[in-house]
Amino acid sequence: MKKEVLHGLNNNFKPNISKKEQIATKTLLNDVTVVIRPADKGSGVVIVDTNTYITMEKEMETGDSYEITDCGGQCNAEKAVKKTANRLYKDGHICHQLRDYLILKHHTEAKLKGNPKIHHKEGNPFRTIVNGIGTATENMAGGAEKELNEFVKSSPSYIRDTSDFQQKLQEIPQPLPNEAILFCFDVVRLYPSIPKDEGIAACKEALAHRTDHSIPSDAIIEMITTVLENNIIAFHGKEYRQTKGVAIGSRLGRNFACCYMRK
Repeated sequence: MKKEVLHGLNNNFKPNISKKEQIATKTLLNDVTVVIRPADKGSGVVIVDTNTYITMEKEMETGDSYEITDCGGQCNAEKAVKKTANRLYKDGHICHQLRDYLILKHHTEAKLKGNPKIHHKEGNPFRTIVNGIGTATENMAGGAEKELNEFVKSSPSYIRDTSDFQQKLQEIPQPLPNEAILFCFDVVRLYPSIPKDEGIAACKEALAHRTDHSIPSDAIIEMITTVLENNIIAFHGKEYRQTKGVAIGSRLGRNFACCYMRK
């Protein structure tokens, strides 16, 4: 399979767009005055003026969820992950394979991106998303998330996917009682708004419900705390540390938020 893939990549393919279209595409991609992003919902593609795009700095600097660092945050995050992983291994809570997995040897900074909300949102604000792939805390976040899965999936409100949602709808007795009220609600900026102490308390409850306790709950909480305290994000030449909640895009994000909401 590897040979076939590499052989295919070496073949000369004829482009399905004209030379002018190729030049136009390359010019657009290299245009520093605009940023091309997917819409927050739907399949739209949005071209945003760069000066408008970087206004996301205001959210980072005026809110209480982020603080500007001295650009040493990434180095500190690496040290924190190593310290936690080595201590858990030394105390016999994790094996050496897991310790080696948690310590990412070649890592990079998380990048902040924004997807414009063009679905009837006044001013088309951005949904900020952090690309946490390859960061120092990525594997530790993934390891902690796995331990929270059982609690999240057993939640009464858990919906796996669209098919699961449709199945749950079919299980509701019809017709609905006259006094029934259908409603929905939304938590504004859930991920970066969760108080850390309350989020960690919810995670402790989640870990207590596990059927597999091969890794002690205290060890997992230490991993979660390390991830939350070292969410380092780069944007427009500046480095930020998330001081509240969890990053949208972190592997820990979904289960951390779900545990908090369930509690």
